[in-house]
Amino acid sequence: MVTPHGTIPAGTYNSQGNMFTYQFGPTYTYRSERTNVFGEVLFGGSNTNGYLNLVKAIDAGGGTVAATSVQHPFTMVVGGGLDINISKRIAYRPLEMDYVLTRYSNPVNFVNNQNSFRFLMGFVFRFGER
Repeated sequence: MVTPHGTIPAGTYNSQGNMFTYQFGPTYTYRSERTNVFGEVLFGGSNTNGYLNLVKAIDAGGGTVAATSVQHPFTMVVGGGLDINISKRIAYRPLEMDYVLTRYSNPVNFVNNQNSFRFLMGFVFRFGER
């Protein structure tokens, strides 16, 4: 396949990557003695090496694709979750679900919006006053 960014030979290409996000914005929390239910709308950016690794795999397979190695696109998160209070300073988070929108420049199919789903769980450690 010939693209404006180079050529991609027919075949299957494997790539892995990491994504780091950084957001800020309003969070609404309904607090009770036993649980906290929260919702959030966050805006910021992110960074991934996934597209760079894909370009390296295509180039290793005989292709010639050029891509930007570092991108910090707009990123938006909308979601919420539940915390179960263990003590005043510690809570268990069994559920946080978020919709994540990123706008990376994809060197293969030129689709710039990626729609993702994020599920988180773990422990919350609180510092300071509540």
